[in-house]
This record gives sequence, C-alpha cells and structure tokens, in this order.
Amino acid sequence: MKIKRFYKTKIESLSQWDDVLEVFAKEERKISYQKEIVYPVPKWIYRGQGDINWRFNSSFERNIKRSWGSVSSEAALKIIESQMMEYFKKHVQTYVDIKKLSPIEILSMMQHYEIPTRLVDFSENAYVALFHAVYGRKEDNLNNDFTVLSIRQDWLMGMEVFNDEKTNETERYFSGLYNDEQEKEKSLKEGNHILCPLKYEGIRDKDDSSILCIYPENRNQRLEAQSGLFLMPKKLSETFENQLFDIVGDESKEWQEKNIEELLNGKIDDVAGIMFIFSKELVHTVKMKLLLCNITHSKLFPDVSGLAQEVKELFSNKVIKEMDSGPDKPKLKLTLCLPVLTYDLFMKDRTENDYTKEELSILKETLNEN
Repeated sequence: MKIKRFYKTKIESLSQWDDVLEVFAKEERKISYQKEIVYPVPKWIYRGQGDINWRFNSSFERNIKRSWGSVSSEAALKIIESQMMEYFKKHVQTYVDIKKLSPIEILSMMQHYEIPTRLVDFSENAYVALFHAVYGRKEDNLNNDFTVLSIRQDWLMGMEVFNDEKTNETERYFSGLYNDEQEKEKSLKEGNHILCPLKYEGIRDKDDSSILCIYPENRNQRLEAQSGLFLMPKKLSETFENQLFDIVGDESKEWQEKNIEELLNGKIDDVAGIMFIFSKELVHTVKMKLLLCNITHSKLFPDVSGLAQEVKELFSNKVIKEMDSGPDKPKLKLTLCLPVLTYDLFMKDRTENDYTKEELSILKETLNEN
C-alpha cells in the first residue's frame, strides 16, 4: 500500500486542467469486485481560493486569529463555538423553526449566513471550485495566482489506523473497503457528537481521521446548486491544513512538488490531495469558460442576491480601460464580458443620436468583436 501525500502542481492552461480532470474521471470509472465486495470509486472533492498565499482553513480559524490572536486551548475554543451556536439558536427561532435540526444542521445554517464556523466549504464539481477561486479574488491580490485544492474523498473517509505491537508505531492507511452512504452517516453522527457530546453518541475511534466529510441531511438550495459538502476538522486548536498533514503522518507540513506530466499519465496512486496553482493570466479565460458552461452567480446562488451579483459582475467587469493614444486625449476602449451582446441588440431600443461619434465608434468596435 503506497503512502499517501499532499502535493502541489502548476496548471498552465484550461486544456491542461481538463486533461487532469479526465484522468480523475477514468479512475472514478474503475470499479473492482472481490468476494462480492464493491471497492469504492475514487471520488474527488474541490475547494477554490483566490490567492496562492491564503492557507486552507475555516472561517472560525481565521476569525479567531484576527480577533483573539493565538488561542491554543481546545476547551476555550469549544466554549467560544458553543456560545456562538447557543446565541444563534436562541435568536434565529424568531425566523426559522429549528426544533428538529441537529447541531450539524445548525452549524451548516450558520455557515450559510457567513457566521464563522469550523466547517470548510468543498464541492464535488471542479468547475464550481474554480468559480469560487476566480471570483474570490480581492482588490489587493489581483496580481497573485489562485488555487484549487483537490482531495480524495474516499481516501479521507476510508482512512484507518493500524497499531504495530512490535514497533509500537501507529500507521495510517486506506483500507479500500468502505460504504459511501454508511461513512456519510457515521460522519454526521460523529460531527453531532463533537458539537454536543452529552446528547449524541460518538461512533468513531479517537485515533482515526481527524477530518470528517459532512453532508447535511437538510440541504439548502445553494448546497444543491453547488454540489456542496463540508469538511469538518475535529480539533479547533489545530489548523485545518495541519490536520490534513497529520492524517498522512507528514511532519514537514509542506506541499510536495508533483510533476504535471505524472498526473496526466495517470500516476495518482500516492495522491491524497493536490493543490493546483493557476496562473493569474488565466482569470479572464476561466471566467469566459464558466460563462459558456452556465456556471454563474445566479445558478450557484439561486436567489435574488445571486442574480444581483451576476448583473454587477457582467456590467462592471473592467468595463472601461484607458488606452494611451497621446498625452492630451487618452483613447477609451470598452471591454464587456457579454459574448451574447451585439451592436444590433444593444441598439434595439436606442438611436445613434443618443451617442457621440466617438462613443458609437467604441460601441461598434467592442460589440462587433463579441
């Protein structure tokens, strides 16, 4: 059994990214049978982030560091988390009936409304993660590359611990034998136990995987639209990334280099997860591909706020750029991220008398390009 590791690799083009996803898809189609036991299909989950310098962590972890500094006490952090949950539960009942909701579902609702929690958003759809990466970029990091973290979910959920009595050492390995639905149910029960140990009984060993894959039973529209799930670290006093490395016993806590050609040739047996690094030069190409694939704000956030954000993005996506044509009269070039908008369509309810000759020239040049 090969030791699993977390790697990082550079993506130079979208076609290269698609080739990697095809390698993953081929693995997912391989199902083996032995003694009437179906071995699990490798299943990848993804998280996109807008800056290569950002660590992979939970909003709770970021908020604690920003507001409290360094807090190393697990007990103190659990008290903070419990107080937040109790305050939310007490006051949200004015708007929502939560009597039948489990602690995990309460935490999921808090995550939905952007309250800091230990839950970390992931998606089963690689391009949904890529969407969050390019649209999650901030004004102060536009010159930085962006990333997508991919993790083998079946490996994470099927990890087991073996204690060698001769050497007294603990080894972690992927057994290859697990039932997807049963593991989801176990993760929910264990997650509820962690959040409310007096009411919910835990069923996992203390030494097994320190991160749970959580699929809330009551899924909202956004989770469904984004093929979403959560990874839930068991500990609050350890960073999310460190707990990932701990699972594979990697004391270096570093992402190992992986040659992209090895991935494209299907050499992924030793891969527990990969951080894909996308060049900042690919942002516009990615946005156009997402638009053509109908992966937009209104589709992933199926409500008025999602539609409003989509309109804002379409009509303020660097709409006007200054192109120097002399010290006195800079030339303006209009650049719209609207491939369906043509000059004739734009002028349907307008007249050319509404615009100056220069404005008409810019409109014709830009919209005819589309």
